[in-house]
Amino acid sequence: MNVEGDSFDFLDNFITGTLDVANLRLGTNMYKDDRFDAGFDFDSLVPIAGFNGSIYAVTTGRQTVLPGHAHPVMNIFEGFYPQYHSIPSMVETAIAWVSEPGYVYCSEAPREGEIWRALNPDVFLK
Repeated sequence: MNVEGDSFDFLDNFITGTLDVANLRLGTNMYKDDRFDAGFDFDSLVPIAGFNGSIYAVTTGRQTVLPGHAHPVMNIFEGFYPQYHSIPSMVETAIAWVSEPGYVYCSEAPREGEIWRALNPDVFLK
């Protein structure tokens, strides 16, 4: 983890500070299209992280993308899909990654996919 200004990096994303939320919300709205049901309401997304155009946002309203999980973390980038069951799941996954023997800052954890699938079993990594 690295702290810089109003945000800090979290693996391959920066957890946003209050000044960046508006910019990230603009990014999520790029994908909003009322012609189809995305499985969640874009207006209920709360952006929490981003990097190079990719945005992590928490669903705060009704969603059907990940049944059984109230507030999944969505990855918004060239489409949208669930990334983690919840914010606690995201943090638990990251802690497991960086706790792996052989982990090097800013690189893929040795068992990254395996850990991610174990802690988020019904989410399909793209």
